[in-house]
Amino acid sequence: YDVGFAGQKSDYGTLHYVKITRDEIVLVVPISHRFASSDEIDVSQLEGEKILHRENGSGTYETVKAVLQANGSQLPSAPASISLGSTQALLSAVDAGVGIGFVTLRAIEHHAPTRVTAVRIVGTPVMRDLYIVYEPDRKISENAQTFIDYVEQLEIDKST
Repeated sequence: YDVGFAGQKSDYGTLHYVKITRDEIVLVVPISHRFASSDEIDVSQLEGEKILHRENGSGTYETVKAVLQANGSQLPSAPASISLGSTQALLSAVDAGVGIGFVTLRAIEHHAPTRVTAVRIVGTPVMRDLYIVYEPDRKISENAQTFIDYVEQLEIDKST
C-alpha cells in the first residue's frame, strides 16, 4: 500500500509517521449496562467484566494497558475475552451485549448513540496519537502523494 493510518508507531524501520491528530480512548458499553449511567468508573470495577478487544497488534488496547500501567494500575484479569478484527466489529459486539471494550471517541461518533455509550476510567485520560504512514523512499502514484500532502496540511487538532 502507498499510504496508511496507524494509532501507534511500529519498529518497521523504513516507515515515516506524521502525527495528524489525537483521540481519546474510552470504554464503550451497551446502554443497558450497569456502567452506562456513569461518566467514569474506577478500573477496579472492570473485575469480572467480559472485555472485548481487537486482534494482537491493535494500538487501542495496548495503549490502554500502557497508560494504566504508567499510572500504577492495570486491567483486572478478565473472563475469556473475544478478539475482534476491526473497531466496527467490536462496536457491533458491544451493541449486541456480548461484552464491553475500548475504542476511540471518533470511532463511536458514527455508531447509534442510543445503543452504546462511552465511559472514562477515573483519573486516567487515555489519549492516542493518530499518524499517516508511508515509506518516503518508495515510488508512489501522484494521487497518493497528493493525498499525503493534503492530510499533512489539514488543520486537525495536533496538540499534545
